[in-house]
Amino acid sequence: MLSLIIKDFLIQKRIAALGALYIIIMTIALQNSSEGVYPASIIMLTYILTQTACAYDDKNKTDILINSLPVKRYSVVLARYISVFFYAAFSSIVYYLVHLLFNAVSFPIKSPPITPPGILGAILALSLITGLYYPIFFKLGYTKGKFYNMVIFFMVFFGIGGVSNIVISRQNIAFIESLAGIVNSLPELFIGILIILVSMVILLISYTISLYYYKKRDF
Repeated sequence: MLSLIIKDFLIQKRIAALGALYIIIMTIALQNSSEGVYPASIIMLTYILTQTACAYDDKNKTDILINSLPVKRYSVVLARYISVFFYAAFSSIVYYLVHLLFNAVSFPIKSPPITPPGILGAILALSLITGLYYPIFFKLGYTKGKFYNMVIFFMVFFGIGGVSNIVISRQNIAFIESLAGIVNSLPELFIGILIILVSMVILLISYTISLYYYKKRDF
């Protein structure tokens, strides 16, 4: 399983090397939203690495080769899911190095530090995106699933916009304030554990569906 994860990373080391540039672009683009710079940067770079790995395997029909080897299909599926967080860890390291660089040379551009809420937000978002995308990928493959991948992207994009509209809507101020009061009254540790548990449930359900589809595919 580890060899599959390393394989996916090595085949796109060129893109990984450009990770710092992606992070810098995101940092500049999100200067007006300092809270979201870290999670947005990590999600973006992780998404690029995940998609590139899937595209490469689909183009080179790597699954045919892998399934000719004594490798269990559950290992192939599980490696995909674990690789997402491997990419996220790599992206976090790149972000931290960029953050140190910005502070060392006193750039006018602010690079917010990595915070626990940012990490939890990135974990939840990546779990949701991964949970939606991989079942489609394992059922249809990368090329045939590109349309659905675009649908997922726009659903998430407009979904976030819809939530934002609800939050800023005057008619919902009382509801938002009461909800914020409930959340603020909860211990941070409890909220963190709850987010992690929700993320695990999403990934477990997604993994089960992906494995079911992958076992039924013929190579």
